[in-house]
Amino acid sequence: MKEVFSYKNVAAQTEKLAARTGVPKHWSKRKNEKFDVHEICVFFVFFCIEEKSYRRFIAFLVDSKTLNVEKEPHWTTLEKAFKRLPPRLLRKLEQESGKCKHKLRSLDPTYFQTTNPSASYLVRIGRKIDKYKGRKVSVVICPKCDLVSDVFLRAKERHGLKDVPELLPSFVDKDVLGDKEFDAESFHEQIAQVGGRAFVPPRRIETPIWRTKGQHRKWMKKKGLPKKYTLRAHSESNNHAVKTVFGHTLNGRTFWPQARNCYGKYLGYNLIRKDRQAIFIITFYRAKTQTIFIYYLFRNEDEWMLRFVRSAGIMKLEKI
Repeated sequence: MKEVFSYKNVAAQTEKLAARTGVPKHWSKRKNEKFDVHEICVFFVFFCIEEKSYRRFIAFLVDSKTLNVEKEPHWTTLEKAFKRLPPRLLRKLEQESGKCKHKLRSLDPTYFQTTNPSASYLVRIGRKIDKYKGRKVSVVICPKCDLVSDVFLRAKERHGLKDVPELLPSFVDKDVLGDKEFDAESFHEQIAQVGGRAFVPPRRIETPIWRTKGQHRKWMKKKGLPKKYTLRAHSESNNHAVKTVFGHTLNGRTFWPQARNCYGKYLGYNLIRKDRQAIFIITFYRAKTQTIFIYYLFRNEDEWMLRFVRSAGIMKLEKI
């Protein structure tokens, strides 16, 4: 199984996204800047995708010739430029990249590690990995197109309900799927205030309806969960995909660099999903006819197409 995307297309999408969001091209009118802000945003997305050190990342930019970087910049140039990118700006870019036409959203918090020590090092110093506190991130996705609509990260770990007011713009006129953590009447009321509707399984099924507090929670026990609630599993798979591709560790010693890296991961994830050209599903060889069969998917105007290819040429084209 193979995933293909173009760095040039990702760079072009990032620059268009920055221009559409209203990001200024220069922080200052008088200072002489080597790279404008839009180029710095592109560099930062590539930096989150590659997960290299600053020196190796500079060598990657020069060798790949993706952005036509003629002169090799010093690694401190990008390190200081990334520090000037506000985390709220990166979150705004991530929200803009995750917009879609579907009316369904899924909310699921996840954890990222702040450090990644080896097992032998922990044994040598006599420390347990449980003592390293992670960062709790609330992630909102669209289960139908798997784009991340919004992400929110707090400095201190709190209950997932505390993040809902920050995520409400993503729930306007949407159906929201949540797990048992969000089984509270206040969650249903906040979603209803913005014109949405929440579907959350009850934490205690054995409690009778007449003892359940809240009209929304009583309605959920009477009617039950709809069939579309099964799509909430996409939240788990998306979180796993982001941690597998971009790493489960947030770079940085303090909160703000970690927040910047977190928003950059999900921004790069959205841009890659939008630019993905093909995924090879299966390849097999038939000995009798000496023919190679390949099935693969490709994107065409927001629709996935299944194409069947044989050595003699394209034989069949079907929508799925």
